[in-house]
Amino acid sequence: MSMKRLFFKLFLLSTALTLATVFALIIFMSRMDDSLATMFDAMKAVRAAERVQIQLYKMSRENLLEYSTYNKPGVSKAKRELREAIEKLRPYIVSKEERNILHHLSEAAREYEETSTDLLNKNVPPVHTEPVLKPSLTEVYRMAERLAMMKLEQAKTVGEASHQDIKGAAIVAGFIGLLSFIGVLVTWFVVRQLYEAPIRKLANQIRSVSGIWWQGGFPKQGAAEIQAIATAFEDLLNKLNHQRNEGLKFISSVAHDLRNPLSAIQMSVQLLLEQKHLSRADQEIIEIISRQVSHLDRMVGDFLDAGRIESGRLEFKKSNEDLRVIVEQSVRLHQSVSDKHEIHFEAPNFPVVCECDSLRIGQVLNNLISNAIKYSPNGGRIAVKVSAEPRFCRLTVEDQGIGINEKDLDKIFEPFSRSGLGDSDIPGLGLGLSVTKKIIEAHHGQIDVKSRPGEGSEFIVKLPKKQSFDSLSPAVV
Repeated sequence: MSMKRLFFKLFLLSTALTLATVFALIIFMSRMDDSLATMFDAMKAVRAAERVQIQLYKMSRENLLEYSTYNKPGVSKAKRELREAIEKLRPYIVSKEERNILHHLSEAAREYEETSTDLLNKNVPPVHTEPVLKPSLTEVYRMAERLAMMKLEQAKTVGEASHQDIKGAAIVAGFIGLLSFIGVLVTWFVVRQLYEAPIRKLANQIRSVSGIWWQGGFPKQGAAEIQAIATAFEDLLNKLNHQRNEGLKFISSVAHDLRNPLSAIQMSVQLLLEQKHLSRADQEIIEIISRQVSHLDRMVGDFLDAGRIESGRLEFKKSNEDLRVIVEQSVRLHQSVSDKHEIHFEAPNFPVVCECDSLRIGQVLNNLISNAIKYSPNGGRIAVKVSAEPRFCRLTVEDQGIGINEKDLDKIFEPFSRSGLGDSDIPGLGLGLSVTKKIIEAHHGQIDVKSRPGEGSEFIVKLPKKQSFDSLSPAVV
């Protein structure tokens, strides 16, 4: 799924939730408005019905006053206000039953008024008027009371309905909130699965790429755009790998072609050194030539090994070996190389056994010790130490040379990388430590370096320890 499609769907979902919320609020507010209007009308109707009762009471008192004074009745204020009160009650009458009650109330009030007027015109004593007027008066009171109770009940019903509407609105709001929360969780999960996790994996994979030394593929996960980035980056690295492989093939071919003439030169130098009539000066010159040829041969060997490692053709013949013996042989080989350096070897008096290819580990020792000599141009002490740890065989090579810049420590094991302190003065291609690390890693070991400029360097190699010593006899060092 592409980012555009995902964000479009999220936009539609959020829009739908927003519209649903707005629609629910509109319905709720409309129902609440209707309920409040109905309640207000019901309360006004109750007050109007009570006013009818009050005006009826006032009119009955006025009639008693007229009877006591025998005044001829007219359209008194009380009668007029009673009619007005009944008319004010009329707008709040809604149902058919309420209209019938209001009609009976009006008829009873009119009958009461007409009867009271007629009795007064006939000069009927007050003691005889009460039995005649009481039924109509009671009927008016009863109808007004009934209307008031009906409106109160109506207000109560509307109030309960409003309460139910509020509960319903709360439920709807809670449901919409739950949907929104679920939508947020789903969005977070989708973004995490389609974007965050794939981007993190892709970033980790990119970080794991060390220069052009890369193998493997990139995860094709997540959104289409992220997959496109991973594919483009993988294609780029594949092209770089192809160029690297072609370059290594060329270097390996050149190195292989150089090895034959170097071997011939080395053999010729050895024959010259065997001549007894050489002068001291000639012998020194030939020894210089021999050392330089050996140096070129090691460089050619590094080229070939780098090509074999990258193509997976570097073979290892592992067996149980005493690391002390391998290291001691390499130390003895280099002790005569330089008169300026004192190579000190330290090892325990018991076998330090590991499963390794003795030839390749010897190559590692040769690289480390020769580097210690090269990067100590003023001479000094080179300490080579073998020790045993609970799980590893430990080997250290420490010199008192020029050291390594802190910024170069992380890339010192990369191909063609060299310390900036000695680039211009010390010969080399920067392949030795790269090959050394590949050999150590092929033995499931690790190599680290500690260094400070001007104080020397210490290389630490750890190889998995072999627990059984039965196949080896103790070596004397």
